[in-house]
Amino acid sequence: QLAATESTPSHKAEVKDLLHELDRRLSPEERELVALRNQGHEWNEIATRMNDSAEALRKKHARALDRVAKELGLEGG
Repeated sequence: QLAATESTPSHKAEVKDLLHELDRRLSPEERELVALRNQGHEWNEIATRMNDSAEALRKKHARALDRVAKELGLEGG
């Protein structure tokens, strides 16, 4: 929905605030994981870098984003 909304200055400010709040609610490990995925790194590369399994990290990533979406009232939207 965010991408479909017109890119007005107020919308850009709302998105910036939302991303800041997302970042604030993530643990340091979750923050690193989200940043690496946003940079385009593959799960196997991240797993090697973070000394964990790709599947475990993929699940941590999904659960962290789901948790924060619920906290922010964004689930189901």
